[in-house]
Amino acid sequence: MAANFLSIGDTVLFLIILLPCIYLFVFAWAAARKENKYPQTAHKHRYAILIPIGTDICEQEYPQELYDLYHYETLSETVHALDPEKYEMAVILGQGSSVPPFLLSSINEVYDAEITAIQLHHIIEPRPTRKLRYQAITEEVNQTIFRQGHIQMGLSSGCSSMDMAVELRWLQENLKSPKSNLAHKLLQQNIFIEYLSQVSVSSPTAHTLSHTVSRRKALSTALEAAIIGQWSYADKLFQRLIPSWKTLLIIIAVLAVATTSYNLFAAVKWWMLLLWLLFTISLAIPDYLIEDKKKRRNPKPVKI
Repeated sequence: MAANFLSIGDTVLFLIILLPCIYLFVFAWAAARKENKYPQTAHKHRYAILIPIGTDICEQEYPQELYDLYHYETLSETVHALDPEKYEMAVILGQGSSVPPFLLSSINEVYDAEITAIQLHHIIEPRPTRKLRYQAITEEVNQTIFRQGHIQMGLSSGCSSMDMAVELRWLQENLKSPKSNLAHKLLQQNIFIEYLSQVSVSSPTAHTLSHTVSRRKALSTALEAAIIGQWSYADKLFQRLIPSWKTLLIIIAVLAVATTSYNLFAAVKWWMLLLWLLFTISLAIPDYLIEDKKKRRNPKPVKI
């Protein structure tokens, strides 16, 4: 009797944990598909680039009279001080950001296609320590799955409310304070968030995806959002309800070891699920981080 109860509980638990693993795999696989490209446009829009005090960026390959640089201490105050008649879009960058010279040109192509919210690709650079390399891998896995993978499946990109471009009028109406969750408001209003993986913004620290919605609220709101067709918002709320891929790795590994100790046959499915999740994560790690790791392991010999 006890053995049957244990077997049923093991199967139910496996099916529950299998669901988020399938979710992660689908988006990691989708991220490998060919990206959409926006056509070049002759129409040049006006931009305000907002960067923290003490940070500077390179000159842009864009008409200088069509963009201005503003240093901010409090982002919301600087945003509300901008003239919406002068600028159409605000580009928000974080501390220590380094951007390519084609940043505005790439954003302009997307904005001219009537996309009003754009998330940029953030990378950690330099990565001199093991901790920073681990953070870089973690952030890239999240960006591959929750940004690139989602875009390829027709859903909005995940958003960190930093290293992004947003239409200025909307930003002034919705950025009420430093605690305002821009990602939540964009999705709640059914505004599509594009992701530009080819436009990399580097900084020495990690940026996290914004998750300020409580699990209780996510549970009560997700079904309603799906029913009224807010698919990206419902997806965002679902993400809040499932464990992170790092937590899943720990849970599945512990269950695999524990199950092996009393039922080797039942443990097979857990070990297979663990391998599948590791394969999913490997799909989401970009080549440049793998190449960087190889270079560190095999440094070039120094000629004397």
